[in-house]
Amino acid sequence: MYAKKRSSSRCSLNSFQPTTSFSYAQQPFSTNKRQPKQQSRDSQPGSSLQKKMESRVSLQDLDATQYRVTKDKIQLVKIKEYRDGKPHYVATHKVNIKNDIPELESEFEDLEGWYPRVTHINGMNVQPAEAVKSGRNLHKEIAKELGNHLDILYTYSSTKGFIGDVQECTEGKFGISDLATERQVQIMLDAVHNCRRVTVSAHSRGTIKTDNAVREVHSQLSNEYLESLKKIENTSEKQNIDTNELNAEHKKLSDKKASEDMNKYIQLIYAGNAVLFPSEVLKGDSYVVSTDNSLNIANADLVSYLTGKHYLSTSSMNLHKLEPNSKGNNHTFDQYYAEVVAKEIARDMQRK
Repeated sequence: MYAKKRSSSRCSLNSFQPTTSFSYAQQPFSTNKRQPKQQSRDSQPGSSLQKKMESRVSLQDLDATQYRVTKDKIQLVKIKEYRDGKPHYVATHKVNIKNDIPELESEFEDLEGWYPRVTHINGMNVQPAEAVKSGRNLHKEIAKELGNHLDILYTYSSTKGFIGDVQECTEGKFGISDLATERQVQIMLDAVHNCRRVTVSAHSRGTIKTDNAVREVHSQLSNEYLESLKKIENTSEKQNIDTNELNAEHKKLSDKKASEDMNKYIQLIYAGNAVLFPSEVLKGDSYVVSTDNSLNIANADLVSYLTGKHYLSTSSMNLHKLEPNSKGNNHTFDQYYAEVVAKEIARDMQRK
């Protein structure tokens, strides 16, 4: 199940003015409040989450937890509520790393008014401490490109061990979602509903979850716009227009509007891409360590070679090939992709 849809801001709906051969009566669009699905993670002081994070009893209890990475600290955050369709974040704990083990220190901060401009989700086989360090590294790379510090919302997708992670990737390729996928859906819907651009960066297994989220977001937005059109006065009876023809036209308009809004408010970046057939509804950039030299294939990103689109661009995904080197595993995010992802984020922000 995906997260329940939140209340739609008038931002995205009010701009939906269909222009076709049909004559539509101008009716206000729906702004019915819908309650978001609350993050099902107990993050209070002394909670099971805190104890298990410190003792590393179960990585599954950390799955889909989210972290705000700033210049000075990393905080465990969650959405407390929605106010007028806008997410209200709060930080519940400060994250410290001691002997490669992340620890939670109770430290509440109301983040009302804060909104993530850059988000990232990790790939497979990433331990909690590695996720924290990776978030810091991406933050530093972006700061180098922009000349200033920009907060990152990091979604941690927990490891289930190599076999478990591979199984999850396989399930994801068949469209099976999980809580981390729901977080990606939530981030993108919030961006479109509130007309605030966000970068959605994903690595490896995270690209599979994100691509499923892209499809779900497009479906939800299209249905929202379609419902708005259905509330318009029934013109088919007045103009003797075939109902099926009108419904098909409405669906086409809604799908187009959803895709346009997603491209306007979402920057999509896949690193170490593991998606073979990326969604066509949202344009993005895909980075893969690749080579045309078969003798050098061992130094390429073999994960992308075996599981994702690595050889040519699609109508929606612009492929960037990175030259392999002899540093080792060319699928590692921090070592091979963080720098180019930061450059892509900076280019997008500088265009605005």
